[in-house]
Amino acid sequence: MSNPFGNSDVENGNNGDFTIDDDDLDNVNIEGADIHDQLPTPEEYKAKMFGGTAPFAQFSPSKEAAELSEAGSVYGDDRSVAMHDQLPNVDEYKTTSHLQREKGYRAGLYTFLILLLLTIIITGVTVPLVLRSDEQQTSSANANASGNGSSSGGNSGVPGPAPTGPSPPDGGTRYQQAIDYLVAIGVSTRTILEQDTGSPQYKAAFWIAYVDEYQIQIPSGVGGGSDNELPIHTRFTERYALAVFYYSTGGESWKYSMRFLQPIDHCEWYQDFITTSGQILRLGVSECKDVGSGFEEKLVHSLEMPNNGLAGDLPSEIQLLHRLTKLALPFNANLTSEKSLDGVHMLVYLTDLELQYCSLVGRIPDWFGNLRALTNLSLGNNALDGPLPDSFFKLTNLVLLGLDDNGFTGPIEPFGAFTQLDSLYLEDNVFTGELTESLIRSWGKMVELDLSTNKLDGPLPPNLWSITSLQVMDLNGNNFVGPIPEISTLHDNLQFLSLYNNRLDWRIPETINNLKNLAHLDLSINNLELPFPPSMSQLSLLRYLFTGENRFVDHRIPQFLAQLTNLRELSMKESSLTGTIPTFLGNLSRLQVLDLDRNKLEGQIPEELGKLTAIQTLMLNRNNLNGTIPESFSALSALDVLLLDGNDIGSTADVICADDSRKMITHFIADCAGPNPEIVCSCCTLCCSDSNTTCNSFDWRINLDPIWEYGFRRVVYSFSQNVLPPAGG
Repeated sequence: MSNPFGNSDVENGNNGDFTIDDDDLDNVNIEGADIHDQLPTPEEYKAKMFGGTAPFAQFSPSKEAAELSEAGSVYGDDRSVAMHDQLPNVDEYKTTSHLQREKGYRAGLYTFLILLLLTIIITGVTVPLVLRSDEQQTSSANANASGNGSSSGGNSGVPGPAPTGPSPPDGGTRYQQAIDYLVAIGVSTRTILEQDTGSPQYKAAFWIAYVDEYQIQIPSGVGGGSDNELPIHTRFTERYALAVFYYSTGGESWKYSMRFLQPIDHCEWYQDFITTSGQILRLGVSECKDVGSGFEEKLVHSLEMPNNGLAGDLPSEIQLLHRLTKLALPFNANLTSEKSLDGVHMLVYLTDLELQYCSLVGRIPDWFGNLRALTNLSLGNNALDGPLPDSFFKLTNLVLLGLDDNGFTGPIEPFGAFTQLDSLYLEDNVFTGELTESLIRSWGKMVELDLSTNKLDGPLPPNLWSITSLQVMDLNGNNFVGPIPEISTLHDNLQFLSLYNNRLDWRIPETINNLKNLAHLDLSINNLELPFPPSMSQLSLLRYLFTGENRFVDHRIPQFLAQLTNLRELSMKESSLTGTIPTFLGNLSRLQVLDLDRNKLEGQIPEELGKLTAIQTLMLNRNNLNGTIPESFSALSALDVLLLDGNDIGSTADVICADDSRKMITHFIADCAGPNPEIVCSCCTLCCSDSNTTCNSFDWRINLDPIWEYGFRRVVYSFSQNVLPPAGG
């Protein structure tokens, strides 16, 4: 699980209620979707960073965009897509003042052309000596300019090309002042600033001295006293640091310039974007603040550039943004250097660091524990590995911690130091150890807990349900053993519970009805036994129920399901189901997925299943069903996957194939192979026969973990693509 932008309230720091809304579920199309709206297939999710559309689009009132949360990060780690869980599309916000400036530029065009013509004529007849004198006066004036005024002249607002040549031959007074200052305060070396013409530092120094018309004032004091008396944390060093950041991360190729390097106050280097709901999102230098005595002007407090095409290193000069409290650069897949964490070393005021999906490599350095102000740390979906340093567990102010989808190792027990956490995402790592009662007690404020796909083991602690604030608990893909603890008291916050793919045994507790607001329950692939407790009929808000592949003995499809009328997805794969398919399943009108694959069901498919007009995936394969395809199936217009093979279903599939639109069905498999097929099917994507036992040996298991992002909003039922037949045959 991991997210990018439109996050849940919890992820945004609101501790709002976790919800699974109908709108989030019923109108989702994962194909060709914007990466900020949809999640990739599980294989794409693990194999590479997202491609596709940028998170912001040019303003278009008709373009749909997901609403952004009003509070907190809009792209925290997996929560800050859903940022987890869905990442929003945003439309560019065009300010009135910008439009007025554009009109002014056009109105002055003719005047400019006339003045240009006169200048050419005068220049052609002027004596060279006078020209040289004028140039010297101009150079002197620029070198002594005070830099806190507005831009001079009619700069186009577009940064000039990166300098590539040597220092200008005009004496370089301002340039030398800048270099002397930067060297004196230890920011860089004279060799880099004067000779390494390809370095971001040289380009930034050249730009700030010669190209930047804003001409910000260089702090005084060079040569006038002890170097220790020189101010370090100044607006000049901020502007220089932002210029280094621009050149170091390929600013010329960013998706959005954020007005960087324009001749305006660098606190105005941002762009505003707006969603169709009218909420404004500011990205770039998104916030500057007064910092008290000793500083006459505002300093940078927030730098946010999600999915903006940044590439290269996060430069160490970022530490010159001394008062930075928020650094959010997620979904920039080419910030790949091991050095990209070095720049945050001295940012002691930092409360929010978001670098998920940036392809970072290496280990968390020991100094990371010095960032004691951190409350939100999102490093998920990178290539970080190894054990966490002891100092890391001194970050006790953390409220959100996302380390998911890396290669971290080590015991789970030290995470008990984080007593303020409301969201912990550790999935898809190699953490070990037991989930102890002590850990559960230390996480008393937890709202979303995801420890899935690690190597945790041992029994589940008896006090597992004592975290009354918990809304999401995902423990799937570990090695937990023993029974599921009894839920002795009412727990009305938990809505998502996944214990999938462990080694849990005994029975589903009778007290499961105390989880009265449960919407997602996954108990599949364990060693659970029958019977189902009758109290499950009281889980009336369940939308997703998965109980397959346990140690169930022969039994009929349980009657309690008739009461769960909110079900969207029901999977009882390989559950030793016997008897006939009950007609009451046809009354579960909201079902989108019905998976009864690999059981012992017999008799005919009931006509009542034709009432499931929302059904998209219907798997009745590998049973003992007979008869024909019901005529009522002609009403199943949403059907995308239909598996009927491994039965004795005969006649024709005309009820499906006669409708031309059904010929676009992704997977339709039946026993239509051989010279004497059981069923004639002109639109099947794969034909099997009883003699070919490996024809449809595909796993057909759903992927529940990778298709959730922070916020745990369900996107779509998805199969592992590496175990499916090719679409269309």
